[in-house]
Amino acid sequence: MVVTAAHCLNDTSHPARYRLIAGLKDQRSLEGEYSYKVSQIIPHPGYLQGTYNNDIALLLTDGDIVFDPNKKVLPICLPRDEADSSATVQEQLDKKGYATGWGMTENGKTGSSLKCGEVGELDADSCREQLFEHNHFLLYNDAVFCARAPESRRNRSTVCFSDHGGGLSVFKADRWYLWGIASVAAHNATDVTECDLNGIVGFTAVANYTKWIDDNQNAQKQTYKNLLRDPNCGTYQNETLATESGNAVSYQYPWNVLLELQHETSMYVCGGVLIHKRFVLTISHCLVGIPPQYTLIVRLGASTKDSATTGQSILAERIIPNPNFNEIHYGNNLALIQLKYDADITKPTIKPICLPSVTEFLPTNLTLTGWMRNQHLFPTLSRDSINTVSAAECGAHYDGKGMELPDVSDSLYGVFNTDREKVCDNYNAGSVLQYAKLSDQTTRVFLAGLLMFNYPESCSNGCETFVTTGYNASWIYDAVKDFPAND
Repeated sequence: MVVTAAHCLNDTSHPARYRLIAGLKDQRSLEGEYSYKVSQIIPHPGYLQGTYNNDIALLLTDGDIVFDPNKKVLPICLPRDEADSSATVQEQLDKKGYATGWGMTENGKTGSSLKCGEVGELDADSCREQLFEHNHFLLYNDAVFCARAPESRRNRSTVCFSDHGGGLSVFKADRWYLWGIASVAAHNATDVTECDLNGIVGFTAVANYTKWIDDNQNAQKQTYKNLLRDPNCGTYQNETLATESGNAVSYQYPWNVLLELQHETSMYVCGGVLIHKRFVLTISHCLVGIPPQYTLIVRLGASTKDSATTGQSILAERIIPNPNFNEIHYGNNLALIQLKYDADITKPTIKPICLPSVTEFLPTNLTLTGWMRNQHLFPTLSRDSINTVSAAECGAHYDGKGMELPDVSDSLYGVFNTDREKVCDNYNAGSVLQYAKLSDQTTRVFLAGLLMFNYPESCSNGCETFVTTGYNASWIYDAVKDFPAND
């Protein structure tokens, strides 16, 4: 696993386009160095493009990186104990740290040889006093600290744009520790395309992210990089297509399910998603107050309401509501449905989706699939593109209607990527928000969330609210773990 700056990675959905070279000292000669294919890119889930907030990412390789002292390929330590995590570079090493990279020299050129330069951390007040005003954006992020070269080295070399993602290391008790990741180089006052050789550099403080790094390292140790360890989950039908919109809706999302209540007549209540051949995940409030005379049926593999031949209908054996479901604020608004018998996942139209094993970075654009309705359920499965927005942005939509957005930590918010002609046609609760990523060298589809409710006064464009699985992963895993994913 390699740590870098998230902003260095422009295309996180195609990790195979990147490679890592370990032990490199001179870019003019790659002979004898170690080259690795990147199998997965994990930007921090809180990373925001353009703000340098949480500017850190992890790169996973196809195979283990070979540690070779003779080639100088060794792992660096992370700050671990509480005293180290709260210490500054000054407290660790008499104000000295060392940055490495191929940065700009006094000649204004990027060198071919790996360089190492001494830097010292500055407190926020000193940083503000010495920064040019056009570089004050460095101060807007608590997870970034300022550093600069000592006076004797200024105007000779600096951390520049080509050094972004490189490490700032400190030496303590016979070990090197990674204290920062080069995130922002100061721009020249007269030419913003060039670095300021006398300038201050912003580093992402690694000590703030050691738990996140550990969580992802532990997740990678699982046999499969998904919560339920199903090797066949999230089957992606059209990996060669450039965009999701090229996929046919029918049968391309075989994890979508439809919940049906049967008594004297049938009625459809909500959607859901198949996460295991014996379990469906849905919205908890959909299952509250079902009259005892009604029978709950789960419709699988249906792209239309009449997909009897390609789909499967299974009786719900047990409903498992989330014990922490808050009916007032809609927190933990998830429920599991245990099926009477296994879903027939040999059918191409019935497959489980993958669940993320840790809270992870989500693309800003996600795919929503489910059943739309306008008083009555529409006859076919639908799809739309959703752009994620912040809670503050979504809250502003609600404020405009004189309503308050429920404040729950496991919510995700999004708006439709394009203005819809018929905005009164809404997806029903339990519609599936999803994204594709490379896992185990295979493109798989993972669950981002389930639609909880539509924007109030839903005949106008506004934000939609989804519940995520991250905070409920252990509850899901405990309920399902005794049922093998495969016989």
